[in-house]
Amino acid sequence: MPNASDDSTAPTREEKVDIPQSVPQSDEQTGSMGLKSLKNYPAAIFFILGNEFAERFSFYGMRAVLILYLTTVFMLNDSTAKLAYHSFIALAFLSPLFGSVLADGFLGRYRLILYVTILYAIGQAMLAVSSMTSLLQAASQPLSYVSLLIIAFATGGIKPNVSSFAADQFPPHMTRERSQFFSLFYFTINLGSMISFIVTPYLRGQVSCDGQETCFPLAFGVPAVCMCLALFVFLIGKPFYTRKPAQSAVLLHVVQCTIYALRERFRRPRKAAKMDHWLDYASPKFNDALIRNVKCIFAVALVFLPAISWTCLNDQTGSSWILQASRMNGHVGSFTLLPDQLSAVNPLLIILLVPLFEGIVYPVLNKRGFLKAPLRRMLYGLLLAIVAAAMAGVVQLFVKRDLALPAENGNKQVLMYNQNECSMELMINGLPSGILEARGGMTELDVSCSDRVKWQPVNCSFAAVEKPRFISNANCDPRKGTFYVIWDGISAKTTSINYSLDQGVDSITRVYLIFESLIKWGENATLTFWNGAEQVASVQVQGLQAGKRIDLKPSVFGRNLLSVILNTCNAHGKSCEEISLGHVQLHMGSSVALTISDSRRFDVATVVPGYSVSILWQLPQWVLMTISEILFSISGLEFAYSEADASVKSVMSAIWLMTTFLGNVLVMIISGSHLFTDLVVESFFYTGLMVLSALLFYYLSRCYRSHKADQQL
Repeated sequence: MPNASDDSTAPTREEKVDIPQSVPQSDEQTGSMGLKSLKNYPAAIFFILGNEFAERFSFYGMRAVLILYLTTVFMLNDSTAKLAYHSFIALAFLSPLFGSVLADGFLGRYRLILYVTILYAIGQAMLAVSSMTSLLQAASQPLSYVSLLIIAFATGGIKPNVSSFAADQFPPHMTRERSQFFSLFYFTINLGSMISFIVTPYLRGQVSCDGQETCFPLAFGVPAVCMCLALFVFLIGKPFYTRKPAQSAVLLHVVQCTIYALRERFRRPRKAAKMDHWLDYASPKFNDALIRNVKCIFAVALVFLPAISWTCLNDQTGSSWILQASRMNGHVGSFTLLPDQLSAVNPLLIILLVPLFEGIVYPVLNKRGFLKAPLRRMLYGLLLAIVAAAMAGVVQLFVKRDLALPAENGNKQVLMYNQNECSMELMINGLPSGILEARGGMTELDVSCSDRVKWQPVNCSFAAVEKPRFISNANCDPRKGTFYVIWDGISAKTTSINYSLDQGVDSITRVYLIFESLIKWGENATLTFWNGAEQVASVQVQGLQAGKRIDLKPSVFGRNLLSVILNTCNAHGKSCEEISLGHVQLHMGSSVALTISDSRRFDVATVVPGYSVSILWQLPQWVLMTISEILFSISGLEFAYSEADASVKSVMSAIWLMTTFLGNVLVMIISGSHLFTDLVVESFFYTGLMVLSALLFYYLSRCYRSHKADQQL
């Protein structure tokens, strides 16, 4: 942790952003940083900024795609994936406590940052390699977990120390430049995370590799390269660094004082005079100033109890909210938003709104007596978090309505599609069940596996085909449906395929191919799909089994209306013909059957509907949660640092990190116990939890007695 001389300005809270410990900033801090001021900076500062930008890009780039990696590659269910994800985040916020002690008490900041950066780069490289599932197969999953463990511990060495190491580079007389630096440092961190939230999901979703439609090795590989770049930049700045030796770790003194006071409290005879406060038992071994500061630390920690549930909700923006977005429609006009790209909203809004709040909102409202005390700002931050959680629950209600449900046990779903010129009469167990219209009529049947379903042509000009046909009962998997296509012609031939009722994950559209016959098209025929001038898929027709499935992913740019072309050639490769069959619209999560008759009739039948709720409906909850972060998180640090002496501000940072750790542990407990299988119920559970936390915070803050009058609620 930063030592006392640095604590007044060093940013230490870092979840999505790093917050300067001096918030709210002074006029000098929030003033414009001209080129003249930058020229006065020590050269070492620019190497540290470059290192931090690359490290934050690496961390948040990896984190942006992590939850989808767990659910789509390892096929973990939502609860198990969230357990793994939040275990990683919890460790990433517990390890800084050890990192700060090692830096302050043993290794010094420079050596620790160097060592853990090397470890960090190794962990990121291991994660990129472990995501090559075709190469490592069964070893991929355990190696990924080991990689995440290394990264979580490595980030703990950087998180609490790099800002303080930067502060060490400024000479004592450069107080103004040092204060201004943290605005630049803050901007650099958020810029790195924002760019990574856009770039790595794009690499994951738009590039194919490793035999998959997605490319997690590239999405993890770029952050690994960035981490190596961070190491390189940090090393070449070595001649310019001011390196201070390790000093005593304040956190250790606080722990020692606490343990000693508790031990003495319970060792005292019952008849002995009682102290006013249990920490007073640490006297005279520990000085009065330290005891007074430890009392302040515990008082503030009590007020921070509701922060556990707030971080519990806030950190789910990287898990539950991305899982929610993965089941929403990302098409926005001629642009497609990938589910993990919406995370970029948070750092973007932080960059825009923090100066707005500090420069306009707070000064204007303070003049009118509103939002003046940090505790009051924190309360409003909790209230906004309640609204954000409730909005996430409402959105999930509509998302759930879109989800394809399996048939009930003992039933199966049957889709019948009629290309014939005759209508078809349907009967179930001998009872009429409707008419399937000619030339493109389609109907859905949800029937028992024991039901006897038949159909026969009606209203035909040729009576010879009017004989009943029966549906096979061979497939009775509730997660699968059967699609029947009735071809044109007097024989009314049929072809059936089985399809999955699960909607396509990771924004893909599943396409099932059904030809009436393959011989007609020749042995060199190929079916190609084109997005404008770009060929996105190609399938050899000969040997193609009915129901062959291909997964098509949307392009970020364009309408995603694909042209379907059939290329045919004779046996000698001559007399080729290019047949434009039609178009297929990609719709996230949908499954379609493409039927191609011998007469070149081309039809597209939707067998599983796609996601219809626009991903833009998530924007309000993102905006509210970001404003909640500004009000609650930044104000929380302002409150903590204003209450503590400079010598123990690093411990206040540790307390805040512990709330994030415990918040993620709470998510781990809930997810690990599989308490909720319905995300709607889970969302409203967290809404209720936030309501209770807001009430508790109101009570605790009313009871809190500050040594500063303007800190009271």
